[in-house]
Amino acid sequence: APSICNSAAAIADQALLVRLLCGIVITPYFSTPQTMQKILMFLCAAPAVHAQLMRSEAAAPESPAPAAVAAVLEGLSEAGFTQVDLLFAGAVLAVLAWFSTQSLGIAGAVVGVTVMAAVVPGFSMETLVLLAALPLGLLLLGRFSRRQTVAPILRPRNTKTVGDIAAAAQAGDLAKCEKLLDAAIRRRAAAPLHFNTLLDVFAKDGDVYSAERCLQKMKDAGVTPTLVTYSTLINCCAKAQKPEQAVRWVAAMREQGMQPNRICLNAVINAWAKVGDPRGAREALGQLQAAGLEADRISYNALMSAHAKQGDVAGCEEVLQEMVQKGCSADEVTLGILVDACCRAGNATGAEETVRRMSDQGLHPSPGVLSSLVHALARNKDHARAGSWLDEMVADNYVDASCFNAVICACARAGDLRAAQRWFRKLETCGTPDAVSFSGLIDACAKAGQYDRAEQWLAEMQKRDLKPSAQTYNAVINSCAKAAAGERAVYWLQRMKQRGVTPNVVSYNAVIDAWAKAGSHRNAERWFNEMVEGGLQPDLISYNALINSSAKAGGAAQAEKLLQQMIENKVTPDRISYNAVVDACARSGCLDRAQYWVSRMEREGVQPDTITLNVLINACARVGDLPAAETLMGSATEPDLITFNAMLHVCSKANRPDRMEHWFGAMRAKGIGADVVSYSTMAQSYCRQGDVEGVERVIREMRRSGLRGNEYTLATHLTVYAQSGHAPARAEEIFREAVATGTKLNHVNVGAFLRAVGHNWGNAVCRELGVDVPKIMDGRGRRRQ
Repeated sequence: APSICNSAAAIADQALLVRLLCGIVITPYFSTPQTMQKILMFLCAAPAVHAQLMRSEAAAPESPAPAAVAAVLEGLSEAGFTQVDLLFAGAVLAVLAWFSTQSLGIAGAVVGVTVMAAVVPGFSMETLVLLAALPLGLLLLGRFSRRQTVAPILRPRNTKTVGDIAAAAQAGDLAKCEKLLDAAIRRRAAAPLHFNTLLDVFAKDGDVYSAERCLQKMKDAGVTPTLVTYSTLINCCAKAQKPEQAVRWVAAMREQGMQPNRICLNAVINAWAKVGDPRGAREALGQLQAAGLEADRISYNALMSAHAKQGDVAGCEEVLQEMVQKGCSADEVTLGILVDACCRAGNATGAEETVRRMSDQGLHPSPGVLSSLVHALARNKDHARAGSWLDEMVADNYVDASCFNAVICACARAGDLRAAQRWFRKLETCGTPDAVSFSGLIDACAKAGQYDRAEQWLAEMQKRDLKPSAQTYNAVINSCAKAAAGERAVYWLQRMKQRGVTPNVVSYNAVIDAWAKAGSHRNAERWFNEMVEGGLQPDLISYNALINSSAKAGGAAQAEKLLQQMIENKVTPDRISYNAVVDACARSGCLDRAQYWVSRMEREGVQPDTITLNVLINACARVGDLPAAETLMGSATEPDLITFNAMLHVCSKANRPDRMEHWFGAMRAKGIGADVVSYSTMAQSYCRQGDVEGVERVIREMRRSGLRGNEYTLATHLTVYAQSGHAPARAEEIFREAVATGTKLNHVNVGAFLRAVGHNWGNAVCRELGVDVPKIMDGRGRRRQ
């Protein structure tokens, strides 16, 4: 009896409870005071149970059921029912119930109740018959009153069906869930709880279509949707990021005469937040307040989240201020959303300040907040600060491999291999490196040009039974490309295929780049063609690498052909593509073709940059065309140090020291400091004219600027004395000073010294200084060979 009444109370059906009690109290066995006390307790608790299940904010109205039960008890006592009367009534009800239901389940219920009563001592036959007639009478009462909720309550499989649906949902067997629900509908045993259980499954997956289909099935079965039903459906729309549908279902609730509560409207705010629409979220918050409900922390956090999705830190701060004014204090979630907004806006410093503010307010940042901060700093390539926050996470015994991987990759992007290895070792001590960890470390080796280390880490990765991805192999191949190791790049591409990993365009691009850097245009072209034959479409990087290879090989015609092929294959050239072709033409001495491609790139909407200008001026330097170079300097492109050095070289080739001094002054006027190349170029110009004083003046000025000459400066300085044929003592002084300061010696500067002071004396000085003249001069012969 208590179980039956408890089930009725779970669906808050007061009238059903009264009918159940009418059937229960006529039985002497159930009329004990203890049993009646339990029944009344369940009945009185029904409103509270209803409020909890419906998630209602307001308390349910008080029920008149206790008074009705008291009246029933009093009426039965005064009526003086005898067991014979009850037996006759039970028999009549049993016959009528059989004809009205035609179900074998009734016979089972009769047998079950009879057996239960039979094992209890002290019962007469009349009592057993009366107990057997009880469930039949209740079924008939439900049939006559046309209440479909009686049958589910009396069926012992009803509650089990809900549990079965929940278990099937947890196992991910939605087909079984649908089958169980359909079976309950056929038995007319379906209750809102059945449908709500299945709706909750769809809501967690964000499957709005299935959830709406389930609601329609619920209506078709004659089961009225509850507040929980609509709340679950609105949450499903929020999960699926479909706020318009969430708003539509709120309107449907109102049409059904149901007033949405704060939970429903908060779900609508959250739906707008998930799509990053602060305006929609604000309107939903206004609807909540217009309904006479107070916005809580969940409401404001959802609104803040909408601003955070847009990276609107100022908007989040405004909502936070409004929230505090309304009496809602911020919690970890609130400030975590603010941190997320700062991270999305690229304001890692603001995110750090927010985390510190949390600590000052006594709020401990959650691991998720710290993880977001670490990732934000890593994206900003600030691996040092990211690492300091990661240390705090580790100190709190929270190890997130993704954070370690983010820091390792940040170290790789910064080219700090040592730091990347240090963080990898830390991950090994407190966690387990995964494939991403190794890939980041290998990429760091690639950035540092240490392909041997990259190969070692790849071998270690395979020892740990971690399967390298295409990205991992590409990092190793790229490290070989950085070192211009074409053969090793090809080896790893072949190894990649043998391991069952399909090379992609990035893989072939790295191989092409490796051969281009090695100066082997033939091999670069070969692998470009193999990529095409393998069914891969070359991209912008592929063409740029091959055009650059052609440029270095002096193949202007080939470079132009590749650029035209690139355009025909609908790959849009960029500035790098055009600059490579311009450089190829310039290296071949075809200044007119170089200028043609500059005009072509301008027509295509690609603006020349400083590199373009430098390439053209270098082309002028090759042919000594000073007027053309000076015309180019009048363009809108801003020159840099390389540009001015190229101009100095043009002036030197044209034997115009006056123009060289002019452009050197213009460089200084722009605030661009000269480097060793600038001074060496000027010294070479004066050296060609045999102007010893001019060379000495340039060298003095270079040293006053804090620069020390290199081997080329030394060769120029000694050559001018060798050409003049006087002041051998000064040449010896220059040579001794160069040896003392560790300047690199080669056959050019040593040969100039020997010519300046004489071979006999020069060899003697070299022996004194420990300079191996035969070895240095023999290196010249080997290079010629």
